[in-house]
Amino acid sequence: MANTFTNKLQTIVEDFQITFGHPAETVPTLPTLERFTNRKGWGSIEEAVEQLYSISNTQEEFVKAVDKLHTYLDKAKEKQLQKPLITNKTDKIVALADGLGDELWFLLGDCVEAGIDIQPVIEIIKASNDSKLFVDDNGNKYAKQDENGKIMKSEFFFAPEERIKEEIQRQINNSLTK
Repeated sequence: MANTFTNKLQTIVEDFQITFGHPAETVPTLPTLERFTNRKGWGSIEEAVEQLYSISNTQEEFVKAVDKLHTYLDKAKEKQLQKPLITNKTDKIVALADGLGDELWFLLGDCVEAGIDIQPVIEIIKASNDSKLFVDDNGNKYAKQDENGKIMKSEFFFAPEERIKEEIQRQINNSLTK
């Protein structure tokens, strides 16, 4: 299947979505509210909390940071409740695209503020995700899911952290030689 998107990072994720049997639409489409809420919980929210933990110096500092996120979430909810509900499907997709673009802008800004070249990191994560695939007797790769739909890890799985650590060290070393 030819990739749908012009952004290399997005095509890497599209390949994953297709390989692992997750939705991969080729035209702007509204996901279900339940699926999108779950993805935000598994992704944006869980990852934000992990990131805060990674840069916290104490447990107390971490708890305060997470509590602050709760405050931002409540403020954002109240802000949205002041707006009229969007009822037109195209307008919903436009608002979703605007929000996703803004979220991606902030994520890439986080990478810039941290001085991390994220492309090689994404490629390492893709390789790690691909290592979850099982191989049948004919050499065909396939994904297995547990009863909750969570992707299971094959015997070929490798965690990405060590390779990411090597990449970050490479980026640090390259910056020292400039």
